[in-house]
Amino acid sequence: MNSYKMLQDAMNMIDSLAEGLIWMSEVKRLLTQQGVLVKFDEQQIEEFLIEINNGIEINDYVLVADMFEYEISPFLQGCDPIQKIS
Repeated sequence: MNSYKMLQDAMNMIDSLAEGLIWMSEVKRLLTQQGVLVKFDEQQIEEFLIEINNGIEINDYVLVADMFEYEISPFLQGCDPIQKIS
């Protein structure tokens, strides 16, 4: 696989992640309106998206990769699933 194709695939995955994070924020907002306690930091999601965008703009893919490994992955793993909606 050539480097252009790998970069294109990575950008597509980043786009999918961004859509997923935005979706999580919207779901949190809607669930909160229904009285469901959802525990994750929306501000942190926004900061991730800004930092990813900044890294891409300056072609710093090491920064972006490090963010996924050391910040985003632990953040997502630490999100508590909703066990029960009453």
